[in-house]
Amino acid sequence: MYEIEEETYRSLTLENFKAGLLKYFSEDYMPVARRYDGTWGVDPGMIDEIAADEIIQYALFEEIVYS
Repeated sequence: MYEIEEETYRSLTLENFKAGLLKYFSEDYMPVARRYDGTWGVDPGMIDEIAADEIIQYALFEEIVYS
């Protein structure tokens, strides 16, 4: 992905995707997580287009840049 404002390339890697997902959870967006068998997990059925967009923004920019 090429960011025009900063004139830089950003890559989505597994590492920064995981960091973005954890950041999304830390911002109190827990409807995406659910409890089953005593553990927490991600319920992909609860990730809509807005949640997916915010997770990717956290992964690439470490914050929500575009809303």
